[in-house]
Amino acid sequence: MEVVAELLRAGATVFAGSLVEEPLPHWVRSLGDGARLFELCCDVTAQDQIDAAFEVVKRERGHLDILINNAGIVKPIGALAEIDVEAWTECIDVNINGVMRCTRAALPQLIQSKGVIVNASSGAARMAMQGWSAYCTSKAGLSMLSRATDHEYGSLGVKVFALGIGPTDTGMQAAIRASGMNPVAHIRQADLIHPRVPASVMVWLCGPDARAIEEVDIDLREDRFQALMTARIDP
Repeated sequence: MEVVAELLRAGATVFAGSLVEEPLPHWVRSLGDGARLFELCCDVTAQDQIDAAFEVVKRERGHLDILINNAGIVKPIGALAEIDVEAWTECIDVNINGVMRCTRAALPQLIQSKGVIVNASSGAARMAMQGWSAYCTSKAGLSMLSRATDHEYGSLGVKVFALGIGPTDTGMQAAIRASGMNPVAHIRQADLIHPRVPASVMVWLCGPDARAIEEVDIDLREDRFQALMTARIDP
């Protein structure tokens, strides 16, 4: 939601894919001026839905400049021997395969536009956390998928980032707090990052100034991003 809002504030035309059929809040929709926001119901585990979504982009705009892969789940949370195998597999399917599916579908248009891919990653890609075997594994895999995509398509002008994002005040964090499984679960809600902060950095990464960054794996908490984080949190 905040990523969509920041893109609209920056003047972009946004195709917002979500598994949730409910529309975005009015304050987000109003930023699109009734013409720059397309809401699409899209399950990142279903290739046919993904292909249909990118056909809408091609039909409505004829080109794609940016792909932000922000869909992700943290469950199952629990010791490896105790969690449900199907739930573990679903986490991998959403967090890695979902990014792969969307990236493959977007690449023909992104190669043509020399566009940008921003994948929402985490410090969990580099640090094992109690109860997060699926999530940590998926984010580590996402890091390698991002680097592999850059290796194969960077020479064609496609820019790829995997942005590590710290604990943020989202619904996912509520599930983490409820589990009580590791130190992240005990961070006070008041101390969590406002979602607009990573959203603002994601949008900056889509602009021309970020082309000078050579690394694929980067982290929101790096000093170079502090001045880019939005200072005014509204609405």
